[in-house]
Amino acid sequence: MSESDNNRLDRIEALIEAIGKRVDSNARSIEGLQKSIDALQKRVDSNARSIEALTNNIAVSQQEAQRDRARLYQVMADLALSQAQMAETHTQFQRNIYQRHEELDQRQSELSNRQQDIVEILKLLTKQSQNDNN
Repeated sequence: MSESDNNRLDRIEALIEAIGKRVDSNARSIEGLQKSIDALQKRVDSNARSIEALTNNIAVSQQEAQRDRARLYQVMADLALSQAQMAETHTQFQRNIYQRHEELDQRQSELSNRQQDIVEILKLLTKQSQNDNN
């Protein structure tokens, strides 16, 4: 082998060695990228679980809000019913008061008429008694 062949062989070996170093470097880079991808995959999985948990929490919160809203509407309906019953009771009470007032006025009028009659009778009795004494 000649010197030029040796030189050529040395250059080929140097190129092979340089390519080997690049391959090793690329392998290390790929390994690093794989670790980064694995870490990213773990974050994606963790985020997916968090999103799922938050979605479940939102669903539960919405159900609770619907139940609370339904309870609120029921309370409002009960309140409206109670107000209506209270108004009816108040109206009946007022009617009873007015009826009693009318009955008392009528009774008072009757008693007043009787009192007038009694006064008239007393006047007549007094007059008759005076006439009898004379």
